[in-house]
Amino acid sequence: MRLVLLAFVALVVPALALDALAAGPVSPTLEGETRLAAARLWAYGGQLVVDGTDVPVPLLGQTVGLYIGGVRAAEAQTGSHGRYLIRVPFPVGVHAVETRAFEGTDMEAASRVLTVESYPTYPAEPGRFEALEGFYYTQANVSWVYPWTDGGYPVTSYQVERAVGSGPFATVFTGNALVFVDEDVVPGGTYTYRATATTSYGTSNLSQKTYAASDVISNASFIGFRICDATTCAVIPEGGTFGTTPGANVSIEARVEGIVDHYPIAPPGLPGRTVYGQIVFPFISKNFTRTSDALGAWGASVTGFWTLAPAGGCETFEPIVLARTVKQGRFESIGAFTLCV
Repeated sequence: MRLVLLAFVALVVPALALDALAAGPVSPTLEGETRLAAARLWAYGGQLVVDGTDVPVPLLGQTVGLYIGGVRAAEAQTGSHGRYLIRVPFPVGVHAVETRAFEGTDMEAASRVLTVESYPTYPAEPGRFEALEGFYYTQANVSWVYPWTDGGYPVTSYQVERAVGSGPFATVFTGNALVFVDEDVVPGGTYTYRATATTSYGTSNLSQKTYAASDVISNASFIGFRICDATTCAVIPEGGTFGTTPGANVSIEARVEGIVDHYPIAPPGLPGRTVYGQIVFPFISKNFTRTSDALGAWGASVTGFWTLAPAGGCETFEPIVLARTVKQGRFESIGAFTLCV
């Protein structure tokens, strides 16, 4: 009679499979090797069914927890075929592993205890190894993530090597960070980076990535400023001086220019290129966009800056202009002007 009922549930009302838990004992299965290389992630899976001689009924949406040494380490839910997959960490050592299926209370049913021996091995290479353009046009950002397996021991350091063009590799970074900023990149150059991860057990294989530094840059520089106080305005060259009254509130218009070209080819430059710029004063910054002309040149006058003149004597200010083209690191130039009272 019980088998007939189970067959009816499986064939006619599969959505009620969870209700079949009360129809018979439920025993989650545990599948996996009993001796494995230590890994940060290891998967165990199985199938959860209602026992029946002829027609096992999968339990859908049943929570299954995995225990290591009696401590709950992870859990998963069974899918449409009663299958589950649990990923758990396994440090080096011997572990007692079991799974438990839950339906309202803990320990509804448990699998047999599986003894797993996890042995150390070499780590995998650094993951997601990338080399991308840096903030400045002379930089490249080299980054990676922790290896998918450390072989049972934590990573203590990474080593990055670099080759320029077809030249030999040389070490440029050793440390336990996940990013290295190469400050010695020349536009138009090709750089190949490779990296290893090291634990107390040994060193991984190599991750490798080639990066071609863009040779299109947008130079930028200050050519002057228009400064106004309550009574007068004056245009001064870059590095010039403006005279005003003590503590006066002065407004500033920054005037900048540049050229878009192939590095290090001299002008004329590249026409019709979009330049993304930013001018930074203390506590104030303004963004702007310009397009290079037929000779690759561009210019901008950016307003909206202000500061207070000193109470006495002179004070020099040093704004910064940043400029870049699409997917190319920024070019930076520092200007200066002085307020005197």
